[in-house]
Amino acid sequence: MVSIKQANQILKKEKVNWIQVQFADIFGKNRCVFFPARKFLDGNVWNNGVNFDGSSIGFLSTEDSDINALPDPNTLKILPFETHPSKKTALVICNIRNADNKQDFPGDPRGISRRTEEIIKDAGFSKINILTEMEFFIFKSLEAAQIENDVWGMDSNIGGGSLKVIPSLIKPLIDHDYIIKPKQGYYLAPPEDRVADYRSEVSNLMEEFGFPVKYHHHENGNGQHEVEFEFLPSITTAADAVIIFKQMARLISHDHGFVPTFMPKPLFADLGSGQHTHQYLAKDRKNAFYDPNDPENLSQIGRYYIGGILKYSKEMAAITNPIINSYKRLVPEFEAPVFISWSFRNRTALIRVASPTNEAHVDIEPRQPDPSCNPYLAYPLLVRAGLEGIKKQIDPGDPVIGNVAKLTKRQMHQKCIEHLPTTLEEALEIMEDSNFVKNVLGSDLFEYYIEKKYEEVFYKRIYVSPWEHYMYFNI
Repeated sequence: MVSIKQANQILKKEKVNWIQVQFADIFGKNRCVFFPARKFLDGNVWNNGVNFDGSSIGFLSTEDSDINALPDPNTLKILPFETHPSKKTALVICNIRNADNKQDFPGDPRGISRRTEEIIKDAGFSKINILTEMEFFIFKSLEAAQIENDVWGMDSNIGGGSLKVIPSLIKPLIDHDYIIKPKQGYYLAPPEDRVADYRSEVSNLMEEFGFPVKYHHHENGNGQHEVEFEFLPSITTAADAVIIFKQMARLISHDHGFVPTFMPKPLFADLGSGQHTHQYLAKDRKNAFYDPNDPENLSQIGRYYIGGILKYSKEMAAITNPIINSYKRLVPEFEAPVFISWSFRNRTALIRVASPTNEAHVDIEPRQPDPSCNPYLAYPLLVRAGLEGIKKQIDPGDPVIGNVAKLTKRQMHQKCIEHLPTTLEEALEIMEDSNFVKNVLGSDLFEYYIEKKYEEVFYKRIYVSPWEHYMYFNI
């Protein structure tokens, strides 16, 4: 824990002039305001926080919109980008409070993560450990991504591409001779992996910020990459890491002449990006999911936890997969989970129990979240679903064997395997009837989230896309 006094000592030592006071809104987008460091050094901002207009970002209505952001000294990070002394900057993440009584604001996404950590302790566990896999694509520009999508899209076989169009259309977008076909990029080495240095730079920065990185590599997609963190000891810390990583990945990319996207499915014919979220509960400093007497070393508590996530996976899909594009990733044969099932080591199941790196290291891996989600909402929902599974002793059924997508409808029915929603609209309709999600998010945030997401669905419904011109212009 970092005290205000210790945080100020860091600011003085690093000669910081400006502090970026930031927080995530309901949809996980970073918001910030810059304050001179002297306002922190005199204690005013640390103790009193910063008032702002909560109605402009969906926290409150216009007629009663004042709200307060209180910086958390534990999150203080010194940014290395500004070398000029007058521009030396740090960032700090805030918790949101009511402006009048300074109590925690119930609609604060980060507050939901923090409250879930107390619920974990009330359930008899000491903490939750979470490891996040951050998958994302890199493009030369937005325009390059749009053209590349068309190159691999309309006139190609899904997942195969069309070689005759590559020389004239792909190469100008990437300025190099190494062309990776869809689904062919996994673990490629430099020089085919062109941005290993960039991933190392981002990963080094995250390590300096206190978020250790397990490894990074080129992923399966053309221009797709992954940075995987080590296990972090709380929901809030794991979610902070995601928010800061996305911010730093974008900032650093400016110097490299490209742009990352955390859009789940940027290319029609290639794989989508997930945000797989490994987790295990700890109790008395031991892994509660580990059982040395089980053939797979998975405890009954771990099985119930899986049962809870499976039970509520459809109800929380509009949070774990929150945008229209999310559901273009969730299709069979693209390494994304579609069917609500679990398995050992099997990447076609929604929840995978990975091979443990050591005897006592057993964790479960929900594979449905994608990098467009707000981790301050998605992670508490996953954990609360798992805790409900333990509380209600929800049996997850038998683990599936083999490729789930290859099962017939009859086999699916026999095994009671359902599928995730196929559209955001379907996910919202299911979420609307979910008391579970409403209880976790709180009624105000729950209702506002659904309202805004239905607006997104409406505008997509009336938009005429280039694909429709391609398909129907000459009909």
